[in-house]
Amino acid sequence: MAVDSGMVGSTYEAVFGPTELGFRLSWLRQTANIEASFHPQPYQQLAKFYRETGQRYEAREILVAKEIEQRKATRKAIRERKARTESWMQPDVLATAKLAMDTGSRFVAGYGYKPLRSLGWIAGLVCLTMLAAFATWNAGDFAPNSPVVLTSQDWKTIADGPSENPAAEWSDALAPGKDYETFYSFAYALDVVVPVLDLGQTDAWAPSPGRGAWGYWMFYLQKIFIVLGWVVTAIAAAAISGMIRRDD
Repeated sequence: MAVDSGMVGSTYEAVFGPTELGFRLSWLRQTANIEASFHPQPYQQLAKFYRETGQRYEAREILVAKEIEQRKATRKAIRERKARTESWMQPDVLATAKLAMDTGSRFVAGYGYKPLRSLGWIAGLVCLTMLAAFATWNAGDFAPNSPVVLTSQDWKTIADGPSENPAAEWSDALAPGKDYETFYSFAYALDVVVPVLDLGQTDAWAPSPGRGAWGYWMFYLQKIFIVLGWVVTAIAAAAISGMIRRDD
């Protein structure tokens, strides 16, 4: 297929020939890249055509493809020192940082065109955290996250005793900690992953790395889940609120 440089800047209300998405994406990759320069307008025009003919899925995929190619061209320009930037970072470092941000935005929310996908990522992180927390609790590797409780004689008696799950025994209905925050793995996972929530679970309970393998790994996994939660939630909020630029 020959490259048609005349398509850059062109507008149209009808498309002749195949309208299949795969064919048109291949066509766009050739018509929008001329003399090593990327031109987003052909993507915008075709997305407009699809949208106005009721093919919103195709329009959205075209715009996502445009973002992929446009951001790739921007990173290339940064590496080649052809792009204007106000960053103090070296071009290669800046381009790598942009690659990380672009990748996160693409896979979490489709650059803002697929905001509901971000909710799936949040749900997945919550499920993983919940399963890990549930296993850690059942292994007896959680402890109260309170210096007052940890230094109390009641807790020390149970924690230093033969109990396989001191936290569960200490917070039992007839135990000294019966009025303490009850542990729920789902609520704990929400507390860890979703930074805007404060359900009191992480304030009350913490994995103990000195109690066993589950506690050791959960102690570090929790911090990873917190960071991932911040990243995914920030992207989700930006996508849902429209802060990530969208053209439809």
